[in-house]
Amino acid sequence: MIAVFLVVIEFYGPSAWLSSKVAERSQSVTRGMPGALYLMQVAIEAGLGFDAAMNRVAKEFGRFCGTIAEELTIQQLEILAGKPRDRAFAELQRRTGVDAMASFANVVQQSAEFGTAISQAHETYAIEMRLDRELKAQTKANQLPVKMSAVLAAFMMPILLLIMLTPIAIRWVTVLTP
Repeated sequence: MIAVFLVVIEFYGPSAWLSSKVAERSQSVTRGMPGALYLMQVAIEAGLGFDAAMNRVAKEFGRFCGTIAEELTIQQLEILAGKPRDRAFAELQRRTGVDAMASFANVVQQSAEFGTAISQAHETYAIEMRLDRELKAQTKANQLPVKMSAVLAAFMMPILLLIMLTPIAIRWVTVLTP
C-alpha cells in the first residue's frame, strides 16, 4: 500500500509542483503589471525612449517584482540580439501566459503599426489596467457579505438558540423537580 502511495506521489507530484509554480509566477506578473506600467509611463513622460523606459523599469522594478523584471530584461535582450520587436513581444506573451501581458504586447504592437504615440497608448492602457484592478477588488468586496453570512449563521445560530432556550430549560427544571 505504501509503495502504491509513493508511486502515485512520484507520478503526480512533479506535475502538481510545476503547476503551482506556474500559477504563482502568473499571479506575480498579474499583481505587478499595473505598477510596472505606471513606472514605465512615468519614465516615458520623463523623456526616455520606449526601450530605455523598459530597461529602467526592469532595473528598478526588480526589487518589487522580480518576475516582471526578468521578463522585460529577456525581451530587451532578444531585441538587442536582432529579433524583430513584434516577435519579441509575441515571445513575451507566450512565456508569461498572462492576459495583462498579452494586452500590453498588443497595445505596443498596434501603436507601432498605426503610428500613434506610444506614451498616449501606454497611458490609456495603464488607466484601463488600474480600473480593471479596481473593479476586481470591488467585485471581491461585494462577494464578502454573502460569504460571511453563512459563517456568521453557523456560529451565531447555536449561541442564539442557547440564549433563547436556556430560560425555558431552567423553568422546566424548576417545575419538574419536586
